Amino acid sequence: MAREQQSWRELRQSLSLVVLDLDHFKAVNDTHGHPVGDTLLCRVTEACIALLPPRGIFARLGGEEFGVLLPRYDRDQAMELAERLREAIADVVIEAQSGTLRVTASLACATLDETEGSVEGLIALADKRLYSAKHAGRNRVFVVETEAA
Repeated sequence: MAREQQSWRELRQSLSLVVLDLDHFKAVNDTHGHPVGDTLLCRVTEACIALLPPRGIFARLGGEEFGVLLPRYDRDQAMELAERLREAIADVVIEAQSGTLRVTASLACATLDETEGSVEGLIALADKRLYSAKHAGRNRVFVVETEAA
C-alpha cells in the first residue's frame, strides 16, 4: 500500500481500493462447519484472483473481508471490476454434506484521489461504503450517487 501511495504521489496515476465482505458468512461456519467455510474462502479467493489485472493485489483483511488494491484503476474501472467480482463470487458453488452451498458478497470502492492521498482515509471511506452496501440489502456493489449538474 505504501509503495502504491508513493507512486500515486509521484505520478498521480489512479489508485483504487475495493473491499468486499461475504454476506452472512458466520452462518456458513455455524451450519456447515469451519472446514466447509475454509473451502468456500479458498474458492472465492480463486474466483477473485482470476479477474485481477496484472498489478492488482488481492488480500484477506480478516475473517470474511477482503481487499483489492488496483493501481492505475480509476473509480469507474474499479466499480466495473467490483461488479464482475460480485458476479464471480455468486457463481461459486460448494458441495457440502448438507447440500449445495452458495455465497454472495457486498462490495464498495474508493479512490486515493477522494482522500487526498490518505491511505487511512482510503480504507475508512471504502469501509463506510461497504457498510452502506450491506445496509442497502447485501449482494451489491455500493454506488456513489453523483451530484446533479
